[in-house]
Amino acid sequence: MRNRILLCSVLLVIFTSPTAILAEDDSDLANVYYQSGMSLFKQNKYDEAAEKFNKALSYKKESPQVLFRLGECYEKVNETKKAIDNYRLCQKYLKQQKTTSKEDDQLLTQVCRCIDKLDLNGAEFRKTKNDYLAGLLEIANYCFSKKCQRFTLRLVQNALEIDESNKAAQALLAKIDKNIAASGSSAQITVGPPQELFNGKDIKNWQQGAAEYVKRPWDVTGGRIIGDSKDPKISIALFCPDKPPDEYILTIKFKILKYYLDPAKVLFVVMHGRTNRGSYAGHPIKLSGLNNEENELKVVRYPDKIKLTLNGKNVEQDEEKAKSAIMSIETPQVGISVMGAAISIRKITIQEFKEPTKSKTAEPEKSVQSKKPASAKKGLVKELFNGRDLNDWTLANSETSIRNCWTIRQGKIDVNTKGAENRTVLFYNDPPPPNYKLTILVSIEQPIDNKKESRMGIVYGSPPIVPGRGADMNIEVSSIYFGDGSAKSEKLELVKKGSQYQLIRDGDLFREFSEGNLPAAIGLFAQNTRMTISSITMEDNPANEK
Repeated sequence: MRNRILLCSVLLVIFTSPTAILAEDDSDLANVYYQSGMSLFKQNKYDEAAEKFNKALSYKKESPQVLFRLGECYEKVNETKKAIDNYRLCQKYLKQQKTTSKEDDQLLTQVCRCIDKLDLNGAEFRKTKNDYLAGLLEIANYCFSKKCQRFTLRLVQNALEIDESNKAAQALLAKIDKNIAASGSSAQITVGPPQELFNGKDIKNWQQGAAEYVKRPWDVTGGRIIGDSKDPKISIALFCPDKPPDEYILTIKFKILKYYLDPAKVLFVVMHGRTNRGSYAGHPIKLSGLNNEENELKVVRYPDKIKLTLNGKNVEQDEEKAKSAIMSIETPQVGISVMGAAISIRKITIQEFKEPTKSKTAEPEKSVQSKKPASAKKGLVKELFNGRDLNDWTLANSETSIRNCWTIRQGKIDVNTKGAENRTVLFYNDPPPPNYKLTILVSIEQPIDNKKESRMGIVYGSPPIVPGRGADMNIEVSSIYFGDGSAKSEKLELVKKGSQYQLIRDGDLFREFSEGNLPAAIGLFAQNTRMTISSITMEDNPANEK
């Protein structure tokens, strides 16, 4: 009986132990075949070495070192395609590693050189790209010599989109900016060179945001920023420490490493800054349909809007919410937020630019308008607020508390009636034309005192110190401010045709009325409210409104 038990035990060891050993020692076996292959490789026995390396890969298929040596074997026996395939696999696994050693970095550099040497299609592409850029810049230089700055700028921008580090394009761009500055022209677009926000090494000075128990959700690995939102219910944020320009083009090149949620539910937000209530204003981006290839997100920040493109396609957004988000920003700051995914960012750049502004010389002379109103151009639009000061406007109130209610902040009129008991009124210095459309973009935030009535509106007659009238609009807090940390944007229009007036609010007719002869004047008033005004324009002799 004892002999039978002993025999069963021996058989059990024989049949089960090798399997267990193989399962536990796959890495060791892979290393044995790798060392055997290296020995044959040094003896110039490349075919036999390739067999050993392939055997090693059967035990550990994602080994960059083995793949590199296998690629070298195929290169030695002139099997170029197999060599490139193995080099590319080696490159892929090296780039996917979250932590890399100095040896890994050296191997990555080496394998990239091997690919560049063998991949003739890639070399041909680079040659074609360089030839195209050279031709593009040759045309750009010719246009610059003929003083066609606007067209030159477009050509240079196209060149920088293809190769943002192209020194010839950057040098020509600097010449365009210098030429515009010397001429004092404000009617041209100026664009600065791309500035690297990420140095490729660390994010020590960057601000990270997440729940307290999420330790360092953002880190730098292999020259890339890695953000891993492992908890699908926690959003992780990263903010650049430098203040962005007023108008800029932000470019982010990133990959999706992993989804923890359905891609349609993943939250990826581009942040533009902190609002006056401490929250952040930003725009969400849908990531559904993206794979692990590199993607390019472009954010163009204008004074009153944001344009987003993902891989060259426009990103749909709610324009009303977009304006509200922009107008609520008090402290501009560039950042991103992710929830439900892990991403890898290779590059973040920012370019300063300025939109063309209307030249004052292009405006018709007031004397001509007053003498010959019938010859005025139909539909001519004039900016009444220059974004810098209120020199073209006059306050009707003399009290110090009221005079301090209207200030300029970040290119907008900031209205805060705190401390003012009476209505504060601001008038435009020049009289309006007989028929006009006044358009105001305003963000009404909240009443100063909830117990008192909050009002704002457009003045269409003489100042109140000489009996006049105003088109009032009651601002109910429930219809303007919802307590969600963002302001409500309103587009207000006053259309005058003879003695007929239409007051339009966000495209809907708010009030229609008729008045007799009133002293010509236009202005704004506010009482017990906080608001910001980004634009005031007047259209002379407008087309008939519906």
